[in-house]
Amino acid sequence: VLTENNEHESQIDTLVRSKIGKLKTFFRVLKDEISQTEISVLSSTLRQLYQDKGFKGNAKLSDFKSEDYPTLTELYNKLKDLDPEKYEVLKDLTLIIEDYTMEHGTTTIFDGYTNIKLDNEIVTFNLKPLQTEKDVQSAAYLNIFSFLWDEITKDRTTETVLMTDELHFLATNEYSLDFYYQAYKRIRKYGGGAIASTQQIKDILRTSQEIGSAIIENSHTKFFFGMDNVGVDDVVDKLGLKFSDQEISHLTKKKKGEALLLYGTQRAFIRIDLDREETRLWNKELYETIYEEPADVEPNYVEQLGLTDIDLAELEEELRQAEMIYE
Repeated sequence: VLTENNEHESQIDTLVRSKIGKLKTFFRVLKDEISQTEISVLSSTLRQLYQDKGFKGNAKLSDFKSEDYPTLTELYNKLKDLDPEKYEVLKDLTLIIEDYTMEHGTTTIFDGYTNIKLDNEIVTFNLKPLQTEKDVQSAAYLNIFSFLWDEITKDRTTETVLMTDELHFLATNEYSLDFYYQAYKRIRKYGGGAIASTQQIKDILRTSQEIGSAIIENSHTKFFFGMDNVGVDDVVDKLGLKFSDQEISHLTKKKKGEALLLYGTQRAFIRIDLDREETRLWNKELYETIYEEPADVEPNYVEQLGLTDIDLAELEEELRQAEMIYE
């Protein structure tokens, strides 16, 4: 019989095991060729740290705020206090962790409490600053996707779309890319969807263990924009796709906005153009050149389209029904 106390304890145990599992992957990214012995000692230390923070017994998950979870500094201090034999095993890892702590480190983005709010319908993570931080890039991506995956799997009733640009940056570390792939192929089970894009398909297809190929193969809908001959050859060799001479010619011409759409077994050439409002939002200079109007001023589309009150009422009703579907 599962009592209420046992249920709380089971939830806590499940949470801690999940957190430790993700942290082991995180530290594999930070330290190349980490040994199984290091992982074993690290796991037991993390487990003890979570218990020290109150994650044990009859505690309820709902009682914990982000400030209650362990930080990297607290883990660092815990490692420093290990008995000499265990500390010797984790000495190198401890020195690496030290460089990421607030007090001692030069890179502190991993130390502290989560302050991310997901209250808006669209949430953007700007990772551009990490492009110059090659040593922490993969670990940061892994951290973010781990956080997002926790949020996505928390509630199956909320439809969520995970959109990832510049996917090739993940290809620099197989652990980060594999974590993304596992989420990518399972997200539909949680009422969600995923969209990934990259300008460097060669980097994605040439990853170890063919994880990049698996991500593309797992995508029912694919858009291939212009590629050089090497890129086309990689797609053919790694994905087993066959292109006709016409399709190859179309792709290698690399015309702006033109792509080959693959939807299951169906294929079509498409051209993607920005409409007036999209141009105003995405390319202000082009907008002002084409329409000879300031891009900062939103046009009166109701007046331009000649919409009647009845048209507006119908549009508002359609919008209301769409919002009800996604609530």
